[in-house]
Amino acid sequence: MPQRLRIPAVVLLTTVALAACGDEEPAAELSYSEVQAARDSGAEAYAAYVPTISGRKVTWQGRVVASVRQFGDDYVELGVLYVDMDPEGVEPQPDVMFEIKPTRITEFLPDQTVTFDGVVRELQREQGKPILFLQVNKVK
Repeated sequence: MPQRLRIPAVVLLTTVALAACGDEEPAAELSYSEVQAARDSGAEAYAAYVPTISGRKVTWQGRVVASVRQFGDDYVELGVLYVDMDPEGVEPQPDVMFEIKPTRITEFLPDQTVTFDGVVRELQREQGKPILFLQVNKVK
């Protein structure tokens, strides 16, 4: 009489789950034009939109508005880069912000073009204006 192979259910479920993960395609990068369309549709719509894109990867290019030194919790020194994402000819206003190493603050000058890779985190307010906060891995 042939013997039946007994495989624990946990092993089967793990195998099925891992196989399903292999078929999953990574989420496409988010273009700034998608974000801008939501921003242009009004403050309420923009505030509702941002949580839906939290965690999305981005590679964007913009112009530096300001590079500043700030102090966070426990007086930890931070560098913050404010970037305008609008086309040339429009009054520069910060649309996105992200932390940089404090030692890099002087590398970035107003109107300098920067390209950065990162992840969307949340919508913050600076002086009453909405600014998209990113976690950035690389700034060029």
